[in-house]
Amino acid sequence: MDNQNIEEIKIDQRSYFKKAGWILWIIPLVLIVLLFIFIPLIQSKITKTSAGKPVFVVSQGFGKVENVFVKKGDFIEPGKELCSFMATDTDGSVPASDTGEIAVDITVKAVEGRQFDDMVELPGVISAYTEANLSAQVSGKILEFSVKEGDLVKKGDLIVKIDRRDYQIALNREGAEFEFSKNEFNRSEQLLKSNAINLSNHESKKNEYLIKQSAYDNAKLAFERCEIVAPFDGIVDKKFSEAGEIASPGMRLAKIIDISKVKVNVGIPEKDIAHVRGLKNIKFSVPSLNNKEFSGEFKNIVMSMIEIAKVYPLIIEVDNSSRDLLPGMIVKSKIIRASYQSAVLLPIFSVIPGDDEYYTYVINSGRAEKRVLKIGSFQDKNVHITQGLTPGDMLIDKGNKLVTHGCKVRVVN
Repeated sequence: MDNQNIEEIKIDQRSYFKKAGWILWIIPLVLIVLLFIFIPLIQSKITKTSAGKPVFVVSQGFGKVENVFVKKGDFIEPGKELCSFMATDTDGSVPASDTGEIAVDITVKAVEGRQFDDMVELPGVISAYTEANLSAQVSGKILEFSVKEGDLVKKGDLIVKIDRRDYQIALNREGAEFEFSKNEFNRSEQLLKSNAINLSNHESKKNEYLIKQSAYDNAKLAFERCEIVAPFDGIVDKKFSEAGEIASPGMRLAKIIDISKVKVNVGIPEKDIAHVRGLKNIKFSVPSLNNKEFSGEFKNIVMSMIEIAKVYPLIIEVDNSSRDLLPGMIVKSKIIRASYQSAVLLPIFSVIPGDDEYYTYVINSGRAEKRVLKIGSFQDKNVHITQGLTPGDMLIDKGNKLVTHGCKVRVVN
């Protein structure tokens, strides 16, 4: 075979291997593309097939369920931990490991003590410091209504004037009869001293004098009641009638309130009463005023319980010279039950609920140690731990739901 033929054969071989190389690259790429296309379709088909049907997780061997991290009805997503499982022998005992105990990877953080105010937030409502409904005490036409709603009034200012001409006439008549009976009584006393009149006639004059005096006083009182004045400094909150109407005894005319100071009525549960008796001032915020904070003087606790809510009314007195606080506003009062200089606070998710206890884990000599906790109040996303942890303990943070008491752990942070 000549050299030219040999060269042609070599060129054909190189071309063949080059084409074969491209094919070897293309086949895996095609397979990967097909997987990306068909896997979601297969998963979707499985989901549609199993939708609405229970899916059972089957154990692959003997073991114990240590912790269950979900409850019935919880929504789960791919990758969510459902429970922790420990493999055992058929009788439930943990077999000895030939390869050594496997440590659970965890992260830890030091438990710190910090200043903490055990505070309870209670709702309340603002009311006027003083309020009065002005009512008519006599009948008559309202000649004048001197104020309008929102007006500031001083004690003694005229509010309503009722036509009193009839009462003036009655007062004049009763006054004249009273003066006459008074003079007759005085004359009778002089005559009695000189024995010019007997005692029986004198007593009759005296009795008539006292009756006329009472009638005159009643007429004078009715005359004065035709003008209704403000009983204290305040604001005209509401008017219930106008000039020209006919007033009758008991008819409401206006409502006067004093909000230079206000009262805050807070409902406090029975268990918290002991914590407030020694307080002098109580802080509260008003949501409708952008949660502006105020402070007031603790006055008293009303002894009668509000049966529906099972709380006692706690009264706070607040200076309101700025008129920012209005009757009916809702407040959130902050009652400090106790203060701690070195309290242990944990995020809620660090506390594991058991059947009848709360617990967590700390690291001790390379192993997890279970600590049963006694919890206090909740604030924001933290819970106050009153017993079970002390500052300086190394709390197992991430991985606390994967460990058991006494298991070996490895710190990875």
